[in-house]
Amino acid sequence: MRYPLLVFDWDGTIMDSIPRIIQVAQAAFEAVGFEPIGPERIRPFIGLNVFDFIDRLMPEFDKEAQKTFFLAYRELWRSERFAMAEPFEGVLQSLESLRQAGYRLAVATGKSRAGLDREMHYHQMGWLFEKTCCADETKAKPDPTMLWDVLRHCVVDAEASLVIGDSEFDIQMARNAGVHSVGVTTGCLSQSELSGLGANHVLESVNHLQAWLQDK
Repeated sequence: MRYPLLVFDWDGTIMDSIPRIIQVAQAAFEAVGFEPIGPERIRPFIGLNVFDFIDRLMPEFDKEAQKTFFLAYRELWRSERFAMAEPFEGVLQSLESLRQAGYRLAVATGKSRAGLDREMHYHQMGWLFEKTCCADETKAKPDPTMLWDVLRHCVVDAEASLVIGDSEFDIQMARNAGVHSVGVTTGCLSQSELSGLGANHVLESVNHLQAWLQDK
């Protein structure tokens, strides 16, 4: 087994949450009276922690305006106005199969601890992962500290680990940590974009990961 530890991103990799993130961001702009924005402006920054997400999304706004947007975004995200994100079809079964095959699973995400725990509890997925690390607990992607924290907790070397993610921040984090990565096209980027960023391989989804790993 070349990669006994698999470290997954959450949004856009395990969870079909990109549309929800875009909807909430657009609603937050509307709620605070800002000009509406299109999905193409939001999508490139999905995967960052919420503060970096807002900073890059709204560079022309001062800190007070950004704070106003953050409060609106957080309130809308926690509300029942938008349906809870669901795992991509078949992904839960794929993760269970990987566990049964002896792989150790972890999560490194730009979500907050509260946000990740809420979704993991709702979908009863916590038992799958040996370690989870969130952006409000350490330095955020693409800084490698989050990934190093996971490796240290699991006592696994970089060479024996694999990052699976959908965004440039996932691939950059892995490269910064000296860890191989597999990109998945279920989120923000295409196969060519993920390859261009340095992903060691690109798959259509997490559902194809186990078959690929069997050849390693």
